[in-house]
Amino acid sequence: MIYIDERKKAFFLEGENFTYAIDVSDGYLRHAYWGKKIERDDIDQLLFDHPAGYVVAIEASASGRGSLETLPQEISFFGLGDYRTSCFKATGEDGGKVFDLKYDSFELLTEKPSYSDLPMLKGGETLVVRLLDAAKRLELKLYYTVYEECGCLTRHAEITPLGGTVFLERALGFCVDLPDCGYDCITLYGKHSCEAQIDRQALGHGEFSVSSCMGISSHVHNPFMALAEKHATENAGDVYGFGLVYSGNFFLSAQTGEFGTIRVCGGINPLDFRYRLREKESFVTPEVLMTYSECGLGGMSRNFHRAIERYILKRGVPPIVANSWEATFFDFDTKKLFGFIDGLKGLNIDTFVLDDGWFGRRDSDRTSLGDWKVNTKKLIGGLEPVINKCKENGLKFGIWIEPEMISEESELYTLHPDWAVKSKFLKPRTSRNQLVLDLTRKEVLDYLKSTFYALLKNHDISYVKWDMNRPLTEFYSAGLEKENQGEFAHRYVKAVYELADYLTRSFPDIYFEGCAGGGGRFDIAMLKYFSSVWASDSCDAEERCRIQYGYSYLYPLKTVSSHVGASPAHQTSRSIPLESRCNVSAFGAFGYELRLDVLPQEEREFIADYNLFAKQLRSVLAEGELFRTENPFESKFTGFIVMNRQKTKGYGLFYQSKTSYGDGIKMIRLRGLDPKKKYSVPKFGVCAYGSTLMNMGIQHKTTNTDYQSVLYEINEAEND
Repeated sequence: MIYIDERKKAFFLEGENFTYAIDVSDGYLRHAYWGKKIERDDIDQLLFDHPAGYVVAIEASASGRGSLETLPQEISFFGLGDYRTSCFKATGEDGGKVFDLKYDSFELLTEKPSYSDLPMLKGGETLVVRLLDAAKRLELKLYYTVYEECGCLTRHAEITPLGGTVFLERALGFCVDLPDCGYDCITLYGKHSCEAQIDRQALGHGEFSVSSCMGISSHVHNPFMALAEKHATENAGDVYGFGLVYSGNFFLSAQTGEFGTIRVCGGINPLDFRYRLREKESFVTPEVLMTYSECGLGGMSRNFHRAIERYILKRGVPPIVANSWEATFFDFDTKKLFGFIDGLKGLNIDTFVLDDGWFGRRDSDRTSLGDWKVNTKKLIGGLEPVINKCKENGLKFGIWIEPEMISEESELYTLHPDWAVKSKFLKPRTSRNQLVLDLTRKEVLDYLKSTFYALLKNHDISYVKWDMNRPLTEFYSAGLEKENQGEFAHRYVKAVYELADYLTRSFPDIYFEGCAGGGGRFDIAMLKYFSSVWASDSCDAEERCRIQYGYSYLYPLKTVSSHVGASPAHQTSRSIPLESRCNVSAFGAFGYELRLDVLPQEEREFIADYNLFAKQLRSVLAEGELFRTENPFESKFTGFIVMNRQKTKGYGLFYQSKTSYGDGIKMIRLRGLDPKKKYSVPKFGVCAYGSTLMNMGIQHKTTNTDYQSVLYEINEAEND
């Protein structure tokens, strides 16, 4: 709920387990408190005016005010004596860069506003705090929405010039100044085929930041950050989490201050950002999803998962898919596909997805992106015979597309070379032999809308994998004036949202999966349009344990596309047993990336039975709560448990990596159970109370074989 004390000019945003409080100090919006739920009446007597900093000590003493350098702020501005990282910087028509925005008024909305060009969580009651420049040249509105049962809130800002044109040069949509309690900073880093690796390090003096300047959220850093108490664990300790709802160039920062504070702020990366705003033209920043947990990292993740599942994701259960890419790559024709599809019969798979290579003259990655017409020499009769073959075998049909790209060897490039993102003075810089289409141009966006609308309208397609295989370069558009070139990166990502919104709204029954060379654009914003995201191009189960564990800090596992690959794995040449590959992949949006039609009969029978089991698991995964029990970044074990919200049924995974002589008994301590209920765990032959299973655990005898795993079922049993 949101409570407002108008007399004290104080605002309280409260969830079931947290309080977030702000007030007005000398006209500035002050961050008062964020943490475990407290009584409102106590806050004001525990707050005090912060001491003046050295630079403004004399002035502050004379005026009776503290320094902005020490004031815990809700939003910060350049040039006012606060020398920490600022959220906003703008240049007016006179060249001046300083705007002194102070509290003006507030408004309480019954419904959170929505924007056509930026994805945000759906929401109800929303607090709007209006700040106004003393000269009434600039207005800033801060929006706060509380998700009580999720332990979360969201924030975004809207800035509007009121007196002439302004060039916005910095637009970080949120700022939180917390007391410095010696926190660790946690982020997710990586690279292609090795995404979402966990980094935890103590915050020292200065500023620690993660960012992207690739035009996408990137494989290198995910738009996520958390602050955790030194001794915070998976299950205990204070943790503050931040997830940006944005897919483009981003910036997240944690900065230790001079007077015992930590400032966390984030939003659009200021690098090469300059946005022209004419008078009364508003700019809305990307949203941030924020949570506080006193129950450690696991509590943080479950808060995030609930908010994302309930307020941004589409409803629906991911199908079990067989994707053709690692099975055939570009080397296929109708006959070969028929054989592959016939081989899926009886395996209890839901959907066949035809990946790259079906269009233009696409026999390699050098050609045909942009020419979205079926290669009828390769696929005799087009897509229809393949779709019909799927139906004969009880399968639905899915297809791969890469809308944002263009090949120099393509009909589209011959007709419209200016549609590619490139500088007019330089030779175009390709990556994976392709260029990026300039989606900021209306004619390009209209072409893509009509092209893919026709493809999906004219064929019985139930699944779309939307790929994006290279970052942006050049950052220039022939369709923008020179004063607007600094807007390109942000306009590009908004155009991606527009195209995705158009197609997903036009075809609400199609399941859309996102991809960007793996996890290059895995962020909350894309989950507004895509029900899951291809997490990594590595299907190696050993690597996937760490990748999926890392992503689970912020994202529900049902959004993490995870497929069973071949053995040895294409990416690592590592051989892992089929059961372990399946068990790891089952804790995600499940599917296959291998030649299922040529597997030995015993493996086919195993897969057929396993898929029936996986369909039971995915129903719990879709609505349940995740508990991490073993950390692959700290040991050779990985452990997940997902329990339904009634705590009556669940599934657990225990995976062991490399073994060594002397391995023997491992205690598996379950999580997420009702301590007073009794549970049976048939795989281990155990029936015991939840308190026993969570504290004592189950004895599991490890083997001397590498990469072994156990996937076990947990069922509520009748108490004696």
